[in-house]
Amino acid sequence: MDLSFDKVSDSQTVLHLDGRLDIETAAKLKAMSRKLIDDGTRDLIIDMQGVSFVDSSGLSAVVSALKYIREHEGKLKLASVGDQPRTALSLTLLDRILDIYPSVDEATLLN
Repeated sequence: MDLSFDKVSDSQTVLHLDGRLDIETAAKLKAMSRKLIDDGTRDLIIDMQGVSFVDSSGLSAVVSALKYIREHEGKLKLASVGDQPRTALSLTLLDRILDIYPSVDEATLLN
């Protein structure tokens, strides 16, 4: 999985994921999200447009980021979630606790 990020403002960051979010790559997401939050991000948007597959380890990394940012009084948003990741989120009922937006643009505009 490739990870990159764009700082939208001092407190808002878009984290772009590309590839599979699974047991082999979940630790990268967890580490990067923690670093961004520790560096001041309080509105983290995870752009999942390039994610083709998510397993339970990947979902766990997303939940870990959610818990960590909430501890820092911030928000986590998912954007551009594809079919398989959306199904995984739905089957685990995580779509009920995560803020999911159709696009990164919509997620960055709404606080």
